[in-house]
Amino acid sequence: MELTCATATSNAPSRSTNKYPAGRISVPGSREDHSGPMIRHHEHAMIDKKKWDACIDTAHGGLVYGYSWYLDVVSPGWEALISGDYNAVMPLTARSKFGFHYLFRPYFAQQLGVFSAESSLDCSPFIEKIPSRFKLAEISLNQWNNFDGNRGEVSSNSNYELNLDNKYSSLVSGYSKNTRRNIAKALKHKLHARAEGMDLDDLVLLFRSDRGAALSNLGSEYYDLLARIEQVCRQRNRTVAYGVFTEEEKLIAGALFLVSKGRDIFLFSGNSKTGKSTGAMHLLIDTYIKDHSEMGKLLDFEGSNDPDMARFYRGFGSEERSYLRVKWNDLPRIVKWLKR
Repeated sequence: MELTCATATSNAPSRSTNKYPAGRISVPGSREDHSGPMIRHHEHAMIDKKKWDACIDTAHGGLVYGYSWYLDVVSPGWEALISGDYNAVMPLTARSKFGFHYLFRPYFAQQLGVFSAESSLDCSPFIEKIPSRFKLAEISLNQWNNFDGNRGEVSSNSNYELNLDNKYSSLVSGYSKNTRRNIAKALKHKLHARAEGMDLDDLVLLFRSDRGAALSNLGSEYYDLLARIEQVCRQRNRTVAYGVFTEEEKLIAGALFLVSKGRDIFLFSGNSKTGKSTGAMHLLIDTYIKDHSEMGKLLDFEGSNDPDMARFYRGFGSEERSYLRVKWNDLPRIVKWLKR
């Protein structure tokens, strides 16, 4: 689970360029392939969403963020770069303010970038095709995207994933001592986790009363967006919600997962003081792993660069995956000064 927004900045190291020549795939229409179809910019009304979603269906990784119906929620009016007949696609999450156009990182869409069936792809030709009117940009690529260009600053960010294809007993053997200790604590307090008995309002209330209370930048827009995402995904049978309950059936922790093509994303969670002191979230994740083991699934923790959260995710035996973020600010100097 990762909180993102247009003005968020990563604490990961950045650099002016990022070279990844190994295993790079040439994109049709790029400088390395002059025979194939060109990459073209499409305004929102020009996008064939049936072809777009067909491309996402076959794209490597199974990220739900790339579907047109998901983008319609997190970035209404989004634009796109499309190679050939939707062989590879890149959403442009565009906004404008005071006459300036910019690309922002939407909440609840950790990785976007270029989607294709290739397991490794140089997205530099797409970045070069972004219209020049976007003077300000912050773009999270996905973990299958390489970047061999010179535009903007590039930072590397962490995500954690756990393959659930093994038996539960084998998965548990990969837990850290701290994770096992917290699960035992939860069971000692007679807590139990299950995929019923909780709705989104309950989950948001838990979050706002705990971690959300310290995040003053999260206003009603954030929670309204979460509600719209939950609704559109639930209509497509792509959500699973788990809660942790006391012996008296009081909800003390919960989480919302998005499911897509064998990838289950830990999108949003809420905890309580009681839940924190009794290992409730450890029990929730452990129960989810138990319920979904040996099903060909991957648990995507959706983060994080935060050391404490990363430690929590690693405690379940997850493996780190990196994805890149590209940023630039070509606004006039006077506007940059006013933004400070």
